[in-house]
Amino acid sequence: MCIDKTIKATGLSKGALYWHFPSKLALYMEVADREVRKVEAFFTPTKEHGRKGLLNFLICQGEAVIEEYMTNADTLRFWINLLGEGLRGNEELETHLRELPDSVVERLCDHMERCFPEEVRGKRSELRELGFIVDAVFDGVVLQLALRKDTDRAKRIWSAILSGVLPQYLGGGERECLVKGART
Repeated sequence: MCIDKTIKATGLSKGALYWHFPSKLALYMEVADREVRKVEAFFTPTKEHGRKGLLNFLICQGEAVIEEYMTNADTLRFWINLLGEGLRGNEELETHLRELPDSVVERLCDHMERCFPEEVRGKRSELRELGFIVDAVFDGVVLQLALRKDTDRAKRIWSAILSGVLPQYLGGGERECLVKGART
């Protein structure tokens, strides 16, 4: 992340930026948290989604995220940089990135239990494990998008993996996307 580029984009002075963020790492972690909240919002189901089934919801919302990332190159670049930063040895960032999925998965499990009660009743541990698998698949799809710039391929990968994995944990279902532009 280039501080000078951030300052130019925001119109802030370097002093104002550092007033709010004591370091580049603090700024980076705040941006990471905001990006995670955006993805979390995509995967927070409504009652309408609940009527279509969990597999349908996960696949369609994932496809919507893929579309979003292909139209917003800065977001895609940020995720690639975040994955790389996680490997660079900054212990504070590594800890933050390791703990972040835990809290997100817990919140999303709560939403899934409310919106898909028949599919997930009594399966909280399976739902949590599925959440971590979805997180890992998401990371792989982001890499595919960055390397190949092929939205359809990324969607096929996302769909194929989730269609194969979810039934092992929770059972399957038919797909009917609620997201405009997502494949069915």
